[in-house]
Amino acid sequence: IENGYTYKENNLNSGLPISRIETISNGNIDAKKVGNVELSDKNIILKYKLQEGDILFSHINSTKHIGKTAIYENQLPLIIHEMNLLRLVVKNDQVIPKYFHFVLKYEPIRQLFRRLAKPAVNQASITTKELGQIYLPIPPLPEQKQIVPILSNVDDTLQKTNQIIDQTQRLKKGMMWK
Repeated sequence: IENGYTYKENNLNSGLPISRIETISNGNIDAKKVGNVELSDKNIILKYKLQEGDILFSHINSTKHIGKTAIYENQLPLIIHEMNLLRLVVKNDQVIPKYFHFVLKYEPIRQLFRRLAKPAVNQASITTKELGQIYLPIPPLPEQKQIVPILSNVDDTLQKTNQIIDQTQRLKKGMMWK
């Protein structure tokens, strides 16, 4: 569990892409919603550069969005991990990152994060210490390897279904106005 780079974002659309809370708002890393930061220190870049399988975790947000996650699967060749999201890195010899991401998206687990979050004005937060004390049972790697493709297929089907529903609703609205 790691905090990200503290920076001052530039609004020039230049520099290196850096994650923001909005970057994971839809549950995936949206390359269109990254910020930009001027950064030339190679040590800092190496320290905060996302690696494939890293999971970004929203630990400071409105209570509704606490615990939102997204997995980095090389959406951009380089994204810097920023301060308002935690980076969760799994031990690959024990956990498949994509499996762990599915566990974190499971609604009862999300509810646990929301219950643990300390509310403040317009937002809530969960600390790295609290997060690190949560016990999540994880099956052996062979079982994870069997589960991941099944859950991935379900996710893909749900996403396609939602796209069709959205398109149908837009078409219906368009036809009603004519």
